[in-house]
Amino acid sequence: MIYLRKFNENRSDIDSICKEYGIENYNIDSEGRVNVFAQDVDLSRKNLKKLPLKFGKVMGNFYCDSNKLETLEGAPVSVSLDFDCSSNKLSNLDGCPKYVGKGFFCSDNNLTSLENSPEGSLVYYCLNNNITNLQGLNTKTINVLSLKGNPIYKWWDLVNDVTKLNDFIELGIDSNDPDFMNQEKIDYIT
Repeated sequence: MIYLRKFNENRSDIDSICKEYGIENYNIDSEGRVNVFAQDVDLSRKNLKKLPLKFGKVMGNFYCDSNKLETLEGAPVSVSLDFDCSSNKLSNLDGCPKYVGKGFFCSDNNLTSLENSPEGSLVYYCLNNNITNLQGLNTKTINVLSLKGNPIYKWWDLVNDVTKLNDFIELGIDSNDPDFMNQEKIDYIT
């Protein structure tokens, strides 16, 4: 219950915060996490510096985009559909959901890597960050990976084939490395 005290003092505080943000179909588990059923959670454009609750499972979409978040502490453990944390001040994905069922959107932040990215996502939109390599990216189910506006895009654009994503990562292509080294690796993949 330490976390519950950090985020909220008691159940009535949690209920009040849920009501404030229009969260109706939920329960609170023994660790103080809010599980949301058959409903989207929309915390976008609320000028938040941190998430107001600690979430568990969200059976729907979770939107926390267009805020001032510097951390994903309190983000859901799992989201059945989309998770959008775009347009914040995130420098890493610590606290990110472990599982996202459909789309993962983290564009327009200050990310330098995709370490701690979720499993399960079919679509990744990670535009306009400072990502230099793809180490730590969970690759099992990705169908679309969009990286425009990142230093690594120069090299990913030459491959741009998710079936070769594991090779791209295993070869350690990194935009901080000299061009000739990355070009040799790209030639090997393609």
